[in-house]
Amino acid sequence: MEITETKVNIISENTNLSGTIYFDSITRIHGMITGNISTSNTSSLIISETGKVKGNIDGSSIIIDGFVEGNIKAEKEVLISSTGRVVGNIHTASLKIEFGAYFDGDSLMGTIEQSAG
Repeated sequence: MEITETKVNIISENTNLSGTIYFDSITRIHGMITGNISTSNTSSLIISETGKVKGNIDGSSIIIDGFVEGNIKAEKEVLISSTGRVVGNIHTASLKIEFGAYFDGDSLMGTIEQSAG
């Protein structure tokens, strides 16, 4: 998956956020988010190796190098890298799971409509 970064949000390591969060540009999570995340249909969400999310994610393109505990809905694609761990269900148009990744849940592939944030 190729990403061209123009505007980037960064949640740095050792940062803990809680609540319902909406992003409208590329976002990199290196810290911890407890709560639900939604993104615009033109943004990408990247959860780094140190990143953790405990809550549901509703987005467009999602890359998981860290840990997610919650359900994921992605309009375009989800990539769980070799260091990624997901405990929850995934509904997306395209799912890629690399060798070494951990996924415990159900997957449903097909076109979905993203709710507005």
